[in-house]
Amino acid sequence: AVAVFAGTRPTTGYAVRIIGVEQAPLEQLSVLYRVTAPQPGEQVGETPTSPYAVALVRASAMPVAFRQLPTAPVIAAR
Repeated sequence: AVAVFAGTRPTTGYAVRIIGVEQAPLEQLSVLYRVTAPQPGEQVGETPTSPYAVALVRASAMPVAFRQLPTAPVIAAR
């Protein structure tokens, strides 16, 4: 298994998502993940949270690298 932890955040509404795990050309596993924050105006709880995500992967002796992807743009509904 691999896990990504975003650390302590000041409110609810934060999330971590593992987008994928791939074998990189340099003989390592690359974990692609995204951390999202609450949207402006989104109602959040004033409780600190520690978002994380876990994914099961096949056992491997390769080193693991983590790569954070940029947050996807939010498209407002019309």
